[in-house]
Amino acid sequence: MSEPPAVKRPAGEGSLASALPEFAWPPFPGDAAASMLALVYQLEETQWWPARRLLARQLEQAAALVEHARRNVPFYRTRLPASDRRMTWKAWRRIPVTSRAELQHAGESLFARSLPPGHAPVQPVRTSGSTGRPLATLTSAPASALGVAINLRGLLWHEVDFSARAASIRRVTEHEPGPAPGSWGACFESGAHVVGDVRRSVGDQVEWLIAERPRYLLTYPTMLDAIARHCEERGLTLDFIDRLSSFGEVLDPAVRERCRRVLGLEIIDSYSAQETGVLTSQCPERGAQHVASEAVLLEVLDESGRACRPGRVGRVVVTCLANFASPLIRYDIGDYAEAGGACACGRGLPVIARIAGRLRNMLLLPDGTRRWPFSSTLEFAANDAIRQFQVVQKSAETLEARLVVSRPLGGAEQEAFVKALVRALRHPFRVELRFLDAIARGAGGKYEDFLCEVPLPD
Repeated sequence: MSEPPAVKRPAGEGSLASALPEFAWPPFPGDAAASMLALVYQLEETQWWPARRLLARQLEQAAALVEHARRNVPFYRTRLPASDRRMTWKAWRRIPVTSRAELQHAGESLFARSLPPGHAPVQPVRTSGSTGRPLATLTSAPASALGVAINLRGLLWHEVDFSARAASIRRVTEHEPGPAPGSWGACFESGAHVVGDVRRSVGDQVEWLIAERPRYLLTYPTMLDAIARHCEERGLTLDFIDRLSSFGEVLDPAVRERCRRVLGLEIIDSYSAQETGVLTSQCPERGAQHVASEAVLLEVLDESGRACRPGRVGRVVVTCLANFASPLIRYDIGDYAEAGGACACGRGLPVIARIAGRLRNMLLLPDGTRRWPFSSTLEFAANDAIRQFQVVQKSAETLEARLVVSRPLGGAEQEAFVKALVRALRHPFRVELRFLDAIARGAGGKYEDFLCEVPLPD
């Protein structure tokens, strides 16, 4: 089977950073930039490989990772078979899936006692602990570099102008830097990158954006939704922004539609986790989520542990192929996703059709079964007076709907909301409405519109 021809697309605008000031053009990259460009060049080629060829190389890399982990990582010494670097898919599936709880309990036994040459330095990674207990891991230099290259490829897919100003709104540290030149384009000379704290009010966020005037904005989907609502209510425009990007939360189709209608902007979404880095990037032609196969082996598995066919939803199991410092091998990340078919763009990178959500926040029905609560808030949150909402399941029969409203809701409006919510959930739950001034974001700045407080069985 011949490989599809690579579709040549314009690269992002901007100049490469030159290590020799007297050579503005053509620029001479320094060692770090040249190494990054070499990685990106390979990624630009491998994205067009057939899926079968990509999987073969993934298994080759996975065999090396497994052998290293078995020899050097205490947690894996009794969990992994010996490898002769000829890993097959059948042998791969015999490796046990590891839960997040197991990795949390592993502690420092998950850290490699020694590393191959060139893998240092390592950096600590600590997840936000949205489940109540964080996960502490390490990431190696090659894993970090490959993550930057994967992100850079995604930017090139969407033809960004690296010389432009970019902004992020997220959870910030105590001493977050202000505007910084050359801070977001890796080996490209890039404009300033400014950072806003997601904990500030949406009004403050919009004022800050108007003052900073970034061309690109990256933040959580729920923050984009809040910004769009705020602008619509006050007749504001953000016409200096060319591109919206989202991360960290499930992107509701209702948010895409509102940003398109109010701001005239499309959203480029990605799927990532702190402990794994970027897992998928949005296809520039078809909008599908392409798995970063060069960095991760991502499986979508059904309840029997078999790979899901396209259109079926299963649990996301991830192996980080480049991180030898704290290997994550067949790691059940706690998310569910819908497997996708081959993308018509011609890339061989596997496709995730959609991210369904977190296992812990599946809706619990009285008969003990669980399913996803709703696919879009377009199903029930149509009242313009509702500024923010969160549905919390308190028991198998009761829900609490937390609402932030711009004006008091009349009795008929409250009844209409409850009926629409129950209809969307397809079960006659008892719903208690609770009106709040604001709904706090969780650890790491993330926000979830549905929470299940009924514990999962052991």
